[in-house]
Amino acid sequence: MRHVCGCAAAVMLVVAIGASSAKAGGFYVREQSTAAMGSAYAGASAYGHDASYMFYNPAVIADLTGTVVTVDGRMFFPDVSIQAEKATSPSGKNLMPLGNSGSMADDAIAPAIYAARQVNDRTTIGIGFSAPFAVKIESRPHWAGEYQLLKTSMVSWNLTPTIARRIGDHFAVAFGLNVQGLDIDNQRMEVTPFGDARGYLRGSDVGAGWTAGLTWDPLPGTRVGLGYRSPITHSVRGTAGIVKSSLAIPVSYDYKTPTVISAGFEQDLTERLTLLGEVEWNDWSVFDGFHVRFDVLYPDVVRALTWQDTWFFSLGGRYQATDRTSFTAGFGWENAVADGAPNTISPDGDRTILGIGLTHRFPGGMSLSASYAHIWFTDATIDVSDAQGTLKATMTNDLDVAGISLTKRW
Repeated sequence: MRHVCGCAAAVMLVVAIGASSAKAGGFYVREQSTAAMGSAYAGASAYGHDASYMFYNPAVIADLTGTVVTVDGRMFFPDVSIQAEKATSPSGKNLMPLGNSGSMADDAIAPAIYAARQVNDRTTIGIGFSAPFAVKIESRPHWAGEYQLLKTSMVSWNLTPTIARRIGDHFAVAFGLNVQGLDIDNQRMEVTPFGDARGYLRGSDVGAGWTAGLTWDPLPGTRVGLGYRSPITHSVRGTAGIVKSSLAIPVSYDYKTPTVISAGFEQDLTERLTLLGEVEWNDWSVFDGFHVRFDVLYPDVVRALTWQDTWFFSLGGRYQATDRTSFTAGFGWENAVADGAPNTISPDGDRTILGIGLTHRFPGGMSLSASYAHIWFTDATIDVSDAQGTLKATMTNDLDVAGISLTKRW
């Protein structure tokens, strides 16, 4: 009987599966290149200034000669919290005395490595290792919204082998594979037959997709690039249960990452000054929530969500101060995946980014890039009323990112 009751508690857990931070663009992490961040990603799809630009458009590795390796690290300094305005438990108890969420995100470092090798004057091969989808937030152990959200952790890794080919003097095309792993751990307070306890939903999967790109030089000093990353459907398998308990019910569900299409340009204005631009579309409307299937005799649990596609626009410039040193700056904006939210999975806000950066080339084929970006988020509304109680709140989000990368050319 205790096992049956425990299984029922696990079913209740996945009815409101997980939560995520208020991050425009869903779970997508655009910050994969220190050098590109310095222009707020303006022109990121247009030209391969180092190997990290292959993340946005694999065709740009055709610009690189010899062997090029870029080791990249970005440091994230987030400030995320939820201010509760009204909160009740499933039984209707007022939870406001428990207070707000507290700081929900720790500082983090995100490494990446990219490499390209010129096979001949027309063909270049490359490979990248990055983490394009991620979110990790956790509240205080007890707070007013604990029945809705305690922890969300979703971390991915992505391996992308690529081949690029020059076609004539004005075009380059590329194709690559995306092999992507995903680990998920979502937690919140649950009402169980044995008393209130911290419940979890965990799972992992490895999926595959593809990437492609094109660059075009229509005129001297003008470059246009187009990048594509296919959707990847993850068939996540894991367990639902209670923390510090032997209860673990096998579950499975699908999670689909979106199509990402980006277009960028570089236009020389003078011998030293270049105008940069970027437009990116994320097909987040494919994410329609969660359909959780149990390996035991329980009905499927469906939690539907409606997300909208996101658009990112940025404009920037690069100034070649000397033969070895260049400076970049840029400004960008992206719309939210959801305008307010009736649950804690999709509170979101528009974001604005300002980036600055520099690159210096040393003798001997070594170069260093450093950049800084600040991202402003509009406040995200949470308005939940379900079997888990109620939560009316506002999520605030602010982010600083500093990056440094080293590139070696042989």
